[in-house]
Amino acid sequence: ATASRRNSSLYFDGRPTRDTPFTRPEVQSRVSAEEGEAHYGLHVLRVALASCFVWFGLLKLFQVSPASKLIGDLLAATVPAVPARPVVVELGAVEVVIGLGFLSWIAPRMTLLLFLPQMTATFGTLLFLPRSVYQRGDPLLLSLSGEFVVKNLVLLAGGLAVLAMVPTRNGVKQPRTPFAATRR
Repeated sequence: ATASRRNSSLYFDGRPTRDTPFTRPEVQSRVSAEEGEAHYGLHVLRVALASCFVWFGLLKLFQVSPASKLIGDLLAATVPAVPARPVVVELGAVEVVIGLGFLSWIAPRMTLLLFLPQMTATFGTLLFLPRSVYQRGDPLLLSLSGEFVVKNLVLLAGGLAVLAMVPTRNGVKQPRTPFAATRR
């Protein structure tokens, strides 16, 4: 009985399985450590995103953001009847709420609902303000404003990675790793 316990393990639902390279105790501890590191890394990413969004949002709220001109130009190109100053302040408030949502993790679905349209809208400058974001009209030669917008790809990817941990009804989803699938 002891030998068979040593050579087998259980699926999560309690069914026994044969010993495989991924069920050996030394591999299991390595897998658990890697999953823990991934989980820890996502929490660090969440705090970093929160810091960026709160910081950028506060700059817009206090009307000292260098992005205000770019936002105003985008509004003038797309909806000229809308005044830029109140929109920049409102956008700043939304960014602070997004940042606090990442930080507190109280309402992650609401954070996602605010985060996705806000991030998507930032890419509008690439379409509607090509002279502001590209040098000599070449999409491979970004201006400083273009680099500012394209770096949002990193914020978008990081935000989506963090928001993939949105709690489910049964608890918190754990980040999937290549090793997680082998333990089923």
